[in-house]
Amino acid sequence: VLFALTLLLPLALSASRADAQQGERSIERSIDGRVVRPGAAAPSPVGDVLVVLHRVGADAAGPLDSMRTRRDGTFRFRYRPSGDSSAVYFVSTNRGGVAYFSAPLRQPVVRGADAELMVYDTTSAPVRINVRGRHIILPAPDSAASRLRTVIEVYELSNDSTLTAIARGPNGATFEAPLPPGVTKVTAGQGDVSPDAVRAENGRLRVNAPLAPGLKQLSFFYEVPLEALPLDYTLESLVPVLAVLIQDPNGIASGAGLA
Repeated sequence: VLFALTLLLPLALSASRADAQQGERSIERSIDGRVVRPGAAAPSPVGDVLVVLHRVGADAAGPLDSMRTRRDGTFRFRYRPSGDSSAVYFVSTNRGGVAYFSAPLRQPVVRGADAELMVYDTTSAPVRINVRGRHIILPAPDSAASRLRTVIEVYELSNDSTLTAIARGPNGATFEAPLPPGVTKVTAGQGDVSPDAVRAENGRLRVNAPLAPGLKQLSFFYEVPLEALPLDYTLESLVPVLAVLIQDPNGIASGAGLA
């Protein structure tokens, strides 16, 4: 009997979890939101704009529903989760050719500030993008025989204006920074900037993605031969947070006030 119970217990727990997940998926969820833009005293509603409800999961991804906002900028979606239980649901809208997304809808009922979509006017005029943090990471080599080292850089960028910065033309940039000598190719990593919008050009990193107000994270990496070490980095402006991480007991970082 004991042997039979030890076999059946995992099956019972698995069935219980499956029933619970099925129950969660059968419960209707809702979001009562509003699309607004910055105003002089308070955010102003944006009416008659299309809002789309999205689902992104390992099994499938795509829009679920859409509607136009009312005159007061409000919208309401009702939906039932389906498929992969780890799927993410969110809403989006578009203004001036720039898409804006809500945070993932993790609660059964989302309303108030959590359901508010802030949109901004755009400008191709220069907008100062401040670097709030910069992190340079030199991981250990893949093997002792490797003649290449991978370097990862992470920027924390802040647009402190009330306008979304967009690039002026396909070759324009909303943010750029110097690269170490010899780096001619970069690959974008995880963050808030599309990989297609990041490139190396004439010794500089150039980003042509729209940068909305607020804080954004930009990450990228590149490879350098061992012969190129030590690497020299230039800071074109003061950086409140500068961190260098080297996965090598013999590594040294100096200059720029590093301690």
